[in-house]
Amino acid sequence: MSVPLLATKFYFPPGRQNFVSRSRLIERLQQGLQCPLTLVSAPAGYGKTTLMSEWRAGVGRSIPAAWLSLDTNDDDPAHFLTCLIGALETLKPGQCEAARALLQSPQPPSGQSILTVLLNELGQSDQPSVLVLDDYHFVTAQPRAAGSRGAHLHPRAPAATDAFGSPHPHRPAFAAGPLARPQPAR
Repeated sequence: MSVPLLATKFYFPPGRQNFVSRSRLIERLQQGLQCPLTLVSAPAGYGKTTLMSEWRAGVGRSIPAAWLSLDTNDDDPAHFLTCLIGALETLKPGQCEAARALLQSPQPPSGQSILTVLLNELGQSDQPSVLVLDDYHFVTAQPRAAGSRGAHLHPRAPAATDAFGSPHPHRPAFAAGPLARPQPAR
């Protein structure tokens, strides 16, 4: 059984008219395209979403990108995976069919198994793309499952890397892949 998803969860927010452009941060995001994962972290209200919107409207315009806005309803692992697949399929409809079928089966396998199938499906694409997870701090359920997500997103990341979503400095509120592994700000 398929679950209806709110389409606006997959829309990049529109750019703002009156904002301070952050060209240095946009440049760092561009550099991150050479790496598997970039984490953008700042306290609430510091403009993480605005930064990603500015990147998308400017230099990121030519790069296939998917957006997923997360909220407290996405804390359930099955719902999170459903939304994740929905976001990824905005890039290429049907590219995640096997993972979706597993997730919707009467006896779904573990999240780890579904993620493995999903990553194998994504690995068949010859076109690089970016996935932005906005407000990832809302996804806190099942620490073991969350740890496996982090390992899949960046296999060499330390265990704490999975905590990439919150308005707290040690838990970034954005994960954008295949952008880069976090580095200290200069």
